[in-house]
Amino acid sequence: MKKIGLITIYSVPNYGSVLQAYATQEVLKKMGTDCYIINYTYPNQWHYSIGFKKPNLKNKVAQFLGVRAIHRKQKKLQAFKKKYFHFTKEYPTLDALRQENWNKYDVIATGSDQIWNAKYLKGDSTFMLSYLPDNIKRISIASSFALKSLPPQYIDKYKKHLSKFNALSVREQNGINIINNELSIDKEVKIILDPTLLLSKEEWLNLIPRSNFHKTSKYILFYMLDYAFNPKPYIFEVTAYLATKYGYKVIALEGYKK
Repeated sequence: MKKIGLITIYSVPNYGSVLQAYATQEVLKKMGTDCYIINYTYPNQWHYSIGFKKPNLKNKVAQFLGVRAIHRKQKKLQAFKKKYFHFTKEYPTLDALRQENWNKYDVIATGSDQIWNAKYLKGDSTFMLSYLPDNIKRISIASSFALKSLPPQYIDKYKKHLSKFNALSVREQNGINIINNELSIDKEVKIILDPTLLLSKEEWLNLIPRSNFHKTSKYILFYMLDYAFNPKPYIFEVTAYLATKYGYKVIALEGYKK
């Protein structure tokens, strides 16, 4: 059985990030591999040193107590990861990853999600697999830049590391354009579905216990991320119009803050 290490972003309090990590793990397992999610701390002290907001004691206590809705969501996501993720040991920094012996893995994969988004990585090359020795096979799975083009200061770094990949796949046409044109990497890049869409409805429903939520009236389920396209404020006008026209209430998961 092939052993695969998977590195992705799963620690942000976002349903999509956590569920894509789980789905990618499960898709790789269904392909007959032994998949481990590489437990890289993101963000870490390096990110805080360049301006990332560091959680203070007050925020940590509020999260533990579940004071706000976002804190309660964080606790639920933590419980989900603890139960379903097949983690490696923890790697708190990029240097810790460099010190590991990766020869025990057949392949290291990165993806899916916005793992190459320069806006959030700020030059962190971890998700470009910069810590691997050249002999280790590396692939990307439905990776996203979430940008139309890369900031010029990152071009050389991205080209250096992504040119070493044995196979490249992205989830947006912009990704192909960036790799082939901006980075001048002459390799085939495929567009594939995000792994969340490669699991069946039954696989998702069997994952969770029956909800205590009982529908008492019709509603609009609202979930929006605006990293690639910003529909605000129009999306709020449409939602309000539909809610008024049909008498539906709005249940919001993400993005309903004007």
